[in-house]
Amino acid sequence: MKKFVAAATAAVLSFTTMASLAACGKKDIQKLTNAQWLSMINQSFGMSGYTEEEPYFENISSDSPYFSDVQTATEWNVIDASEDFDPEDTLSWGEAYVTLVNAGEFTDEKASDMDKIKYGIANFGVESRTYWRNRDISAEDAIKMLSTAQEKWAGHTYTDDEKVEKVKYSEGVVDLTTDDSPVEQYSINGNIVSIPSMQDLGDGTTSTVSQEDLGIKTGDVYVLPANGTYLGDTACRAENVYEENGEIKIENSEEDLDLYDIAEEIQLKETMEPTMENCVVYDGNGEVISVGNNISPEVTAEMNSAQPTLDDLTNKNDGKDMFESTGFDVSHSFDVDDWTVELKYGINGKLDLAATISTESENKNGTKQSIEIGAAVNDLKVTNNVDYSWFTLHSAEVKVDYELEQSFKYGGSYEKTAIYAPYDNRNTSFLKNLKNSKFKGEDAKGAKTIASRKTIKIASLDVYNAGIAKVCFDVSAQIKVDGSIEIKITESGTKGLSYKDGKVKLINISNKDRSIKAEANIEGTLNFGPALYVIGLKKKILGVEAKVGLGGDFSAELHMADSEMHLIEEASGSDIPPTAAGMVTETVITADASQIEAIAKSRGGKYEATDGVKLHIDLCVEVSLYFILGVEMSKESYASDIIGDSFSWDICSADNAKIGAVHIDNLNKVNAAWGAKANDLCTLEYKNFDEEDADSSTDDSSTDSKSNDSSAKSGSDSEDTSSNEIAHGEKLNIMQLKTIIDPGETTAIIIQQLPYGYEMSDIQFSSDDPDIVTVNGSGEITAVASGNALITIKTSDGKNMAYAAVTVTDSHNTSAA
Repeated sequence: MKKFVAAATAAVLSFTTMASLAACGKKDIQKLTNAQWLSMINQSFGMSGYTEEEPYFENISSDSPYFSDVQTATEWNVIDASEDFDPEDTLSWGEAYVTLVNAGEFTDEKASDMDKIKYGIANFGVESRTYWRNRDISAEDAIKMLSTAQEKWAGHTYTDDEKVEKVKYSEGVVDLTTDDSPVEQYSINGNIVSIPSMQDLGDGTTSTVSQEDLGIKTGDVYVLPANGTYLGDTACRAENVYEENGEIKIENSEEDLDLYDIAEEIQLKETMEPTMENCVVYDGNGEVISVGNNISPEVTAEMNSAQPTLDDLTNKNDGKDMFESTGFDVSHSFDVDDWTVELKYGINGKLDLAATISTESENKNGTKQSIEIGAAVNDLKVTNNVDYSWFTLHSAEVKVDYELEQSFKYGGSYEKTAIYAPYDNRNTSFLKNLKNSKFKGEDAKGAKTIASRKTIKIASLDVYNAGIAKVCFDVSAQIKVDGSIEIKITESGTKGLSYKDGKVKLINISNKDRSIKAEANIEGTLNFGPALYVIGLKKKILGVEAKVGLGGDFSAELHMADSEMHLIEEASGSDIPPTAAGMVTETVITADASQIEAIAKSRGGKYEATDGVKLHIDLCVEVSLYFILGVEMSKESYASDIIGDSFSWDICSADNAKIGAVHIDNLNKVNAAWGAKANDLCTLEYKNFDEEDADSSTDDSSTDSKSNDSSAKSGSDSEDTSSNEIAHGEKLNIMQLKTIIDPGETTAIIIQQLPYGYEMSDIQFSSDDPDIVTVNGSGEITAVASGNALITIKTSDGKNMAYAAVTVTDSHNTSAA
C-alpha cells in the first residue's frame, strides 16, 4: 500500500504544525490492518472456506494467521493474487473501496480501480475524495462503509426494467408452449397425459391435432404449457405415445428429469412480490386456501378435490366472519395435533400473513398451561437469479426480504395443595428432601413436555411468475417453552443464499427491536423456506431455510436460610415445575438446632439456637437471553449436488448470541442487564456462620455476601446448573458492526465467536469517545449524546480485536446518523 507523500517541504511543515494543534484534545483515530479488514468483509458477505491449499501470496504461508481469510478473499475475487498484498499494512481508502465493490460485485468485471472508488464514494455513505485513495482510513469510516455496502448487496432487488426471463431448450426437446402450439387442453392422471384430438381454441372455433402434429416420440422430452387447470409449464419424458378413443395418450417416465434434459440455457433475474393474484396459498395441513386469479381458479390434479375459491373464502370459513376489523382481510383456522392455528391474510395488493398459534392443557396434578405465539409477516419480496448455460449451473440465488413481528406468551397456574417436607431426614439435605416429597409424582420437567421443540407449519405459498419459474415459500414456527414469559420482536431482514462456481455466500442482514418481560424460559423461531424451481421441475435449483427468533436459557436456584439469613444449603431448582415456584417460596420448614449446629461446625463456624429453627427458601430464577439466526441450504437441489453437501450456518444461538440476562428473586425482585457477561444480578444477601473461637475484633465472617448461583452445592446435593458457553473459532467475531441508537438508549455487543483459548472473562470493551457512547465490562452500550463513536472489543492480551461503529442520533436532527 502506498503512502501519501507531500511534494513541498514547506507545505509539509505547515500542515504538520496545524495538524498537531488541531489534534489537541481530540480522540485517537483507530485504524485497521488489511488482514482485519478482510476478516470483516468475509464475515459480512457470508464467505467462508477456501478450496486451494497452495498459498496465493508468497508472503502469506499456510501457517500464517492470515492464511484462511486471505485465501477466502482471493477465491471470491475480493483481492487480486497478481498484485502485492501486505496483511499488516494499514488499510487505505482506495483499498477499502475496491475490496467492498469486489465483494458485492457492484460493478462490471472490467471496471478499473478508479471506477470502483468512484462507485464507492457515490454509494457507501461516507464522504471522501478520489485523491484520498492512498490515505489511511479510520476504522469508524471503514466499518460504516462496510455496513452500508453489505446492506446494499444483501438487499438488492430487480426492477421491471431489469427483469430477465429467458430459456433455451436443449436440442430435441419438443416445446409445446409456443404461440403456434397445437395443444390448448390436456389432462394428467398419474403418469398419463391425455390430449383431446379436438381442441377448443376458446373463440368458438376448434382444431384437430394428431400424434404426428405433436412430433413426440418415445424417449423425447416435451414441455406442456400452463392452462386453466395446470399452473406453470410442465416438463415430461415420453415413454410411450398412442391414440385411444379420440385422445392422444402419452405415458411418461416416472424418473425425475434433470436440468440438462430440458434446458441448454436459463437466464433469470426477478423480484416477485407475493400477492393473492400470483400465489397459491396452502394452510399448515396442506389444504388449498386460495388460488390467485392470475394463475387459475380451478382444481389441479395435485391439489385437493374440494378447493375453495376466493368467493367462498370471503363468505364462509368454519362459520367465522372473514372480514375482521384488523388489517388482514381473510381468516382461516385449522388444527395441528393439539394446537390451533388461525391464519389471516389480505386479498388486496401485496400479500401479508399473520398467524396465531395456541394450545391449552391441564394435567392430572392441576397444572394449567397455555402457550401462544403470534407472527405477522409483511412486505415480502422474493428475489431469484439463475445463470445456467452450456449445461452448467454457474450461479443461482434465492432470498427473501421481509418485516416480521413475533410475540410469545406463556402462562400457567399450580393449584395442588402443598405437601410439606419432612422436618428431618437425618441426611442434612433439606432441599433435596423437600423436592422429593413436595413434588413426588409430579412432572419434573414441568412445561417441557407440553411444547418440547414442536414445529408447526403456518402456511405455504407458491409464487408464480410469467411461466419460467416459481418460488415455493414455507412459513413455520418452532417453539420450546418453560415457565412464564412475554416476548415481542420486530425485525426487518434479508435471508438467503448465493451460489457461484461451486461456492456459497450467506445473505443475512437483521435489525431487531425487542420488548421482553421474562420470568422463565422460551425459545421460538419463525422459519422461512424459499426454494426456486424452473420449468416445472420437481427438483429445486436452490433452496434455503432461514430461522429467526429469540430464546432464553432458564436456570433456577434454591437457597435455604434462617431468619438471620445464614445460608444453610443451596440446590438446583431447575427441575421444579415453573408454575409451582410460588409454593416453594411460601414453604416454612422447622429444623432441629443440632443439625444446623452440625452444618456450621463442618464449615469451621458455630451456631447457637433453641430447638425449632425456622428455615425459609429463596428462589432465584435467571434467564440468559439470546438471538436465534440460522440459514440452511437444501440438500435436494442442483447447487448442493454440485457442491457435494448441504451447508448450515447457526449464526446466532444460545452458544454465541447472548444479549443479556434477567434475574428474578422470589418471583418479585427483578434485575436485568444487557451484555454477554451480564451476571451477579442476585439481590439476596446471606451471612456466613460465625467462626469458631474467632476474636470478635478481627471476625469479619458475618460480612454480608450475595448468593452465588453457580457455586458448588453444599451437603450431599451436587446437582449442577448449566451455563452458556460461547462458540470458539479462529477469531473474535461480533454480530453487528454498526449500531444506531437514540440518546439514553442501551443495547449490547453480541459476541458470536471467541478465539480458541479465550473465555468471556478475557474480553475487554472500550469506547473511543465516552462523551458520546459508554460501554461497560459486559458489552452494554449506553448512548450519552448525539454523534459517532467506535467500540473496541479485544482480548486482554491485545492479540484479537473487533470493532463496532455506533451512531447516536439526535432526536431533533437526524443528520447525525
